[in-house]
Amino acid sequence: MMSVEATLKWNEKTRINLQQAPEKVMRMIARQTLDLTGSSKVTAYKTGKTERSMYEKGVQGDMSTGLYIGNFTDYAMYVYPKSNVHWTNPNTKTKWFEHIWTTKGSGIIDRAIKECKIWY
Repeated sequence: MMSVEATLKWNEKTRINLQQAPEKVMRMIARQTLDLTGSSKVTAYKTGKTERSMYEKGVQGDMSTGLYIGNFTDYAMYVYPKSNVHWTNPNTKTKWFEHIWTTKGSGIIDRAIKECKIWY
């Protein structure tokens, strides 16, 4: 009978990378969602403040409190859910972040995992 014994010794850099992987992937997903929302021009746009506030703040928070993106103007929460509106920009969608996530979410996840070099 043969017996084999093995010991796993963590490479410190690998251990740190694995611990940080979930936040890196989630931050990348949030950033890509924000960027696609902006480049798709689906955000309500009149003066540009709503869209600018989105880019100025970027991805907020951390994994313990939660990561989030948004439009940070005093009126964004009122216009975000509106439907049947004659928008200045005809490409505007109601709930634009949800629209991007619904239409492009799986691709965003795949790209984030690939870019962070996390395999599943």
